[in-house]
Amino acid sequence: MRGQVTANRGLGHGYFCIAVEAEGLRPTFRPGQFFMLRVENGSDPLLPRAYSIYRMSRGRRGRGARVDFLYKIVGRGTAQLSRLQAGAALDLLGPLGNEFTVPPGTTELLLVAGGIGVPPVIALAEALAARRRNGHGGRSQRPAMVAFLGGRSKDDILCAADFRRAGARLSVATEDGSAGRRGLVTDLLERHLAGQQAAGRAIHACGPPGMLQRVAEVAAAHGVPCQLSMEAPMGCGIGICMGCAIPVRGLDADGGPAVRYRLCCKDGPVFEADEVVW
Repeated sequence: MRGQVTANRGLGHGYFCIAVEAEGLRPTFRPGQFFMLRVENGSDPLLPRAYSIYRMSRGRRGRGARVDFLYKIVGRGTAQLSRLQAGAALDLLGPLGNEFTVPPGTTELLLVAGGIGVPPVIALAEALAARRRNGHGGRSQRPAMVAFLGGRSKDDILCAADFRRAGARLSVATEDGSAGRRGLVTDLLERHLAGQQAAGRAIHACGPPGMLQRVAEVAAAHGVPCQLSMEAPMGCGIGICMGCAIPVRGLDADGGPAVRYRLCCKDGPVFEADEVVW
């Protein structure tokens, strides 16, 4: 599908927010889903890249939809994206993938995001806040939210105001101590769970692999259900190229434990933390 850039705003320190509109899109998605984006008329990089959905709304004049993405310049593809001006064309495919789900009976939702892993997590917080405002769903769909944001420095802390507006209680950690507590965001999560009952709590997280592995370990140690939005190199987004396989726990032909592989694009990107093999 062809989309058009309507804004591409620098947030500072290599971070950007780009808005893309397409008349063929419906303005709905599920938190955790993503799009594949590719700059038109470009061949380097040749393949599209996956970007988690930050926000999605109705397009201008009520036609189609607008999709907002957060990204950071880390290579040729994101550098190319950062140079696009309003009116530029993009190829996009989506929404793709599965979504975060809140377990029935959840009373406190712990949201953990590191750096540019924040979009699917804030999307979940805002979706729950919207349900609360509209009076939809029972208590299990309107839990209290505690957000834990982490980064190397204060420059890597994104969407703090968004989480507060969504009604989440916010805790921040930076490795250099320039914002919040000095240390890792997983330290905040561990401190929050210490001495508390697991019942009624659930964790949803997205961020770098090392952070997600530690979140999974903390969740297992405290017996808290946990879902992770995983990242893997994707070439197609629809399960054809097989480039985004991740190892998960499974069973062999005799019913014994075995490592299996599932596709991040088609089976994910959201996985139960206890099924991922690190």
